[in-house]
Amino acid sequence: MDARNPASYPRRILLAVTGLSPQVVTETLHALALSEGTRFIPTEIHLITTAEGAERARLALLSEKPGWFHRLRKDYGLPDIRFGSEHIHVLRDAAGEGLADIRNVAGLGGGEHVEMLAPLC
Repeated sequence: MDARNPASYPRRILLAVTGLSPQVVTETLHALALSEGTRFIPTEIHLITTAEGAERARLALLSEKPGWFHRLRKDYGLPDIRFGSEHIHVLRDAAGEGLADIRNVAGLGGGEHVEMLAPLC
C-alpha cells in the first residue's frame, strides 16, 4: 500500500459528521472523488449525527426520491460505495436515547462523550 495513492488501500472510509445538513456527505464525496490530482473514492461511508440528522440523511440521501447519494454515484460513474441506513450512527445519551441536539447536552462531560463515540470506532 502506498500512502500517496489512496486507491491502493482495499478499505477506504469516509467518516462524516453532520447535523441537519446531510448534503455535507455528497458535497464532500464529490470534492474528493472528482478533484484534480489524487482522487479519493471511499469504499464505504459512515455518518455520525443526531436523531433528526439521521432521519434527514435517510430521506435526502438514501431514499428513492430524491436519493442524492445514489444520483451522485450514477451521474459521475462512481463505483459501488457501501452506505446504507446501517452506516448512519446516532449519538446517544447515557440512557441510550438518540440525541436530538448536540449544542446543549446538559450533564455530559468529556468522558461521557468519549464513551458515546467509542462503539462507533
